Amino acid sequence: MTNTLQILLAAILKRHTNTDELSKAFQAIHLQAISIKFILVINGHREDWLPPIQHALNQKLAVFAKSLALGAQTVAVLNHSLAQRHGLIAAPTTA
Repeated sequence: MTNTLQILLAAILKRHTNTDELSKAFQAIHLQAISIKFILVINGHREDWLPPIQHALNQKLAVFAKSLALGAQTVAVLNHSLAQRHGLIAAPTTA
């Protein structure tokens, strides 16, 4: 998760070698105007098992999140059903 954010920041700051492959909209992101939240989706996981994982990830990322002022709840852990309800993944299609 942290590596992804670091690559994102490097790309926006044009300090990554492959920034020409990114869309113009992505390259134009104003870092000070966006909020960042890591979302982990665990397919098939029971909903009552999610809070301990979210808590552990928030604890592990606390120093990193604080250094970038990301906020206390930097991580959301969802199962596939919650991710679908939030519009993060599409519902399965029937063939």
